[in-house]
Amino acid sequence: MRPVPPSADGPPAAAPPRSQQWHSPPELQAAVAGPAGATPPTPAVIGQNGPAAGSCPDDSVSFVHHPGDPWSAEMSVAVGARVRITLLPARGYRWTAVQSPDPAVGAVTSSAVEPGGTATATIHAIGAGTVILRATTAFTGDPFGPPTRLWQLTLRVSP
Repeated sequence: MRPVPPSADGPPAAAPPRSQQWHSPPELQAAVAGPAGATPPTPAVIGQNGPAAGSCPDDSVSFVHHPGDPWSAEMSVAVGARVRITLLPARGYRWTAVQSPDPAVGAVTSSAVEPGGTATATIHAIGAGTVILRATTAFTGDPFGPPTRLWQLTLRVSP
């Protein structure tokens, strides 16, 4: 344990045990903090809780993944729905295009990766079933740097 300097109020305070200390990678800290003086964005997240009021037409839902969010999520929609996905990268990372291994359940109708690394996609719920949509994010500054990370959205489509 590192020594903790004494405070003006008395004896030195003990540092919390390592198991209770929270550490995050510098790129995550910077991505969450944003530029100095910037107002944090208000999430237009839909995710597992359903669409935000007024955010999309009746047959459309949005899902936004922010840096620091869990790497997997679930969503349920009806056949015919459109899911708009936005994957925001952490600083220094870039997303790949969203892919669907089963276009008979969820077909990718549009997909793009912006120069800053953000990926966007629209998925059309074609038929009843479950499909796991996927994308990966990799550190762009060093090809031998941090590992590539996998994001997944389990999309359940009901009739």
